[in-house]
Amino acid sequence: MEQGVVPPLCDLFTTADPKIVMVALEGIENILRVGKTDAPRFNGVNRYAENVEECGGLDNLEALQGHDNEEIYEKAVKILKLYFESDEEDTPAMEPTMSANRDQFQFGVPSLSMPQGKFKF
Repeated sequence: MEQGVVPPLCDLFTTADPKIVMVALEGIENILRVGKTDAPRFNGVNRYAENVEECGGLDNLEALQGHDNEEIYEKAVKILKLYFESDEEDTPAMEPTMSANRDQFQFGVPSLSMPQGKFKF
């Protein structure tokens, strides 16, 4: 971590060679595992996961969910679930709810109200 290996490893997620991508995924997974172990010392924050996110690695990991190689896909999904899914738990569910007058579906934050009436353009 002190040697700055996270950004170059995350950059390797975009290479065409599946073997290199898999080695990079395994390296990041090991780093994130250490960060998870150390998280209690840092107020529950995985500093290494933050570093992966800051250098664009999270975007690259998410892109690997569409990779042709099934092993790479599975490894990327596993890493995302283990080390990055907590962000999604804090956001409101996007399930539809019926409005009070039962003629509209509402998504997301229920405290937002939509103006009633017709819009003119």
